[in-house]
Amino acid sequence: WHDDAPPPSSAASTVHDPVLAQFVETWALNERSVQKMQSLAPEVQQQVMAEFSPPAHLSDVNDRLINFCVRVERSHAEQVEGDQQEVGARGAFAPQSRASAPDSRWSQYNSGAHWPSTVPPPPKRARIEDLDAPDEMALAE
Repeated sequence: WHDDAPPPSSAASTVHDPVLAQFVETWALNERSVQKMQSLAPEVQQQVMAEFSPPAHLSDVNDRLINFCVRVERSHAEQVEGDQQEVGARGAFAPQSRASAPDSRWSQYNSGAHWPSTVPPPPKRARIEDLDAPDEMALAE
């Protein structure tokens, strides 16, 4: 800005959350970026603030931040959707962490559907007496 022009208005002044205001000020975000940040769910907003790290050479990070917000939102929505499907499959009262949940790709092996209903007996071991001796040996006796 010029010496006689007023400084650009800070988008941080429209933010009521002090942590978000500090983030906005740190990255010199424009109003569009501030609106995007305020539209995020609290856990998504926290993740964005914790993980956003644009390259040092960027002078304007606004477009990069908005794209990053969209990716984090999408990832969060997919995770929530997956968790809801998992709860639906198990029932509401069967808590299980995502890390210990069985992978659906392996469920066919857990069900036993591919195993035979009975296990065949092990093969009989041959005994020497059961073997037919060659003719030369029969003569030697």
